[in-house]
Amino acid sequence: MRTVLSVSLMVLLGCPDASEPTLREAKREYAALLESGTPARATAFTRLAEKLRAIPADSSSWREAQALVRAIETAQRSVVEQPLAIVPRPLSDGATPDEKQLAALRAEAQRMTEALSRLEFGEERRRSLEHLKAIQRRIQLGADAALHGASSDGGHF
Repeated sequence: MRTVLSVSLMVLLGCPDASEPTLREAKREYAALLESGTPARATAFTRLAEKLRAIPADSSSWREAQALVRAIETAQRSVVEQPLAIVPRPLSDGATPDEKQLAALRAEAQRMTEALSRLEFGEERRRSLEHLKAIQRRIQLGADAALHGASSDGGHF
């Protein structure tokens, strides 16, 4: 009888749900990831969603946890990014030096894009992305020069 009374009293007084600290921590982590600009497809978001899924369905925190899981999954599905590289077309035998240089830059951009896809968000990825963007600018300069029939700086982009 005493046990039933103490359990009833705990329910009436609002005994804290054991999952509330997990949800609080997950919400802090979620906000930090958003604040730092972490990409939606980063493994940190995937791990966070797994942590939230572990909250039991009978917990008072479950609905809010599931709402965060849905937000993460929606963001991961909806990421549409500009292609970082376009697969270079094969060169003809009579390709000019500018066309060969442009093809080499495109091949380098393709290799860098593939390497970037394997890097986690962080300093190394940021540096690699900056390098890739510099290559993209050189490709654009070369494409513009080819369109106007002249090399941008005497044969080098």
